[in-house]
Formats: sequence, structure tokens, C-alpha cells
Amino acid sequence: MRDIGILKQQPRKVLDKLKLGEVDIIEYGVEQITDEFMIYGIRGGVIDELSKSFPDPRKECEITAKQILCASIAGHFQDMYAISQSPYALHSPILLAELGLNVKVLVEGEGISRRGTQENAPFTGDVIRKMLCNMTAHELVDWYNHYVGRAYLRQADYAPCLHIMDCTKLVVNYENENYEGSGVVANDDDELERGYKLGSLRSLLDDGGIITAIAFGAIQVHDLTLCKNMLLKSQGICS
Repeated sequence: MRDIGILKQQPRKVLDKLKLGEVDIIEYGVEQITDEFMIYGIRGGVIDELSKSFPDPRKECEITAKQILCASIAGHFQDMYAISQSPYALHSPILLAELGLNVKVLVEGEGISRRGTQENAPFTGDVIRKMLCNMTAHELVDWYNHYVGRAYLRQADYAPCLHIMDCTKLVVNYENENYEGSGVVANDDDELERGYKLGSLRSLLDDGGIITAIAFGAIQVHDLTLCKNMLLKSQGICS
């Protein structure tokens, strides 16, 4: 890991504005509790396990699967659900150090790729978009069911025998027909909805649960039809 270099941007200008009372707001640079979750996952080995099993379609890459997964997971912890936002979640100096990165990557024009980035983030979200364009939804679901759920159970050191299946509708803009693989169905008010359906198998722990398997399809697919293979083949279910 390279030495961490903390950069101060325009300190003289900031001090001058402070003296003149022209600073609008001051915020503390503190670590977020969600960063602790990520550090736990890295040090516990689960992030490495997920990264090594990830079906990365790229032949060569400057931004590794580990860095992308960390950005995506950290982003969801911080309610950043858009792909373009994910890299902004990697802002903690401690978390960057755990990933072997330098704080300098947060400065515009730097970044961890050869071309750098014009954003205050280690890399641009376009990296994730381009990678996903070469993958299918089936590959991602299959990866989760074969590796992710099991990795979480191993990390928790638990073998659950009680499970809850749930199906949730994911509604999108009805007027937009560009949602690949989406379907259309009439809701309870007899209005047409466009979207998807997500099935999940939550394996119960003593004081929580882990989603050990998922199923994904168009919104009009029946719950049992969607989840049949998941229930029959999931290794999260004890026989």
C-alpha cells in the first residue's frame, strides 16, 4: 500500500474567508458508521471472497472488482442507489487505506485510473455502467445465489434452518419502454404498472436474517413460478 497523502485544498483562501466572516458552513470531517461495516467486511475476508467469485467480464481492468463492489456496497449503506453515485461513497481515509488507495484520489483530476477523473471520487461511475453492459441479469443472480449468500453465512458462522420467502414488486416509469426485461400488469386499482418482481429467501439468525438467495423476473410472473427454482436449489435451506 502506498503512503497516504492528505492534501489541503486552497488553505490560504479558506483562512482569508474565515477572517472576513464569509464562510457559509463548516462541517467536521468524520468517519461514518457505515464505513465501519465496510472495514469489518474487508478485514473479515468476505469482501475478498465476493470479489474473487464475481463474474467480471473484463479482460483487463484498472478499477478492480473489489473496488467496484466496495463502492457499490458502501453506496447502498449511504442511500446512494444510482450507479453513478457509488464511487462517491469511498470518501473515508481509513476505508481508502484498507483498500490500499491514497487519499489523493479524491482530488479532481487524480483518481486510480491512468486517465484520472474530473470528480471528487476515486473513479467515475461510468466504469460500473460499462462493466454491467457486458453482463446479464442472470449472471448476477446466479453469482449471488452460488456465492454471496453462502459467504454471508460463513461470515456469520451460522447454519439457519428457518427461512422466510418474500416477493416484492419493483415499479418503474410505465411510459418508459426501455426497461429491459420488465413487464406490465394491472394493480389493485386496475391501473397498469410496469416493472419487475424480486423474490428473496431470508434465512433467519438468532437476532436477524441474511438474504441467502434471490429470484428476479418481470412484474407479472406469479410468485411461486418466479421462486420455484430458488426454493428447490438453494443450499441455504437445510434438508
